[in-house]
Amino acid sequence: MSPSSTSRGGPPRTPRRGSEEPTDRVPRPVVPDTSFLVQLAGPGGRATMEGLERELGRPRFIVPSCVLNELMALSRSLPEADLALEFARGMEVVDAEGRPDDVVLDVASAVGGIVAAMDKGILREARRRGLATLTLHGGMPVISGSGGTRRARGFSASQPHRIY
Repeated sequence: MSPSSTSRGGPPRTPRRGSEEPTDRVPRPVVPDTSFLVQLAGPGGRATMEGLERELGRPRFIVPSCVLNELMALSRSLPEADLALEFARGMEVVDAEGRPDDVVLDVASAVGGIVAAMDKGILREARRRGLATLTLHGGMPVISGSGGTRRARGFSASQPHRIY
């Protein structure tokens, strides 16, 4: 029996949108701000990542270099920032300078990504721009905003990016 037919031999069912297994989805890129990375690197980060994988498939994180620079500056006074930098190893980094919140919004817009933040101001601005958002509530991911299952778009060859 094919996966789209019913057990009673009825007509084939049309799969519901969003009912695919996470491995069948091509996740949209997630562009985190500084506070989101600090939260992911903290206690409960593993459970949060598991929740993200259930919701998005395996997330593809794209981190603006200015966010990493901000974490480096914070690491002098905030031990969690060091953990966040370690957590960011292996994530894709796009070279971008400027005010981190603005750059996160611009990169997410350019790649059709999801803005991941803990700050209400950047989340509000992302929704105003029509971008999907991701935040954490009680350690669990909350995704809202422009929906659908758009496929992730990559960077153009002219945009430098690297793996941190």
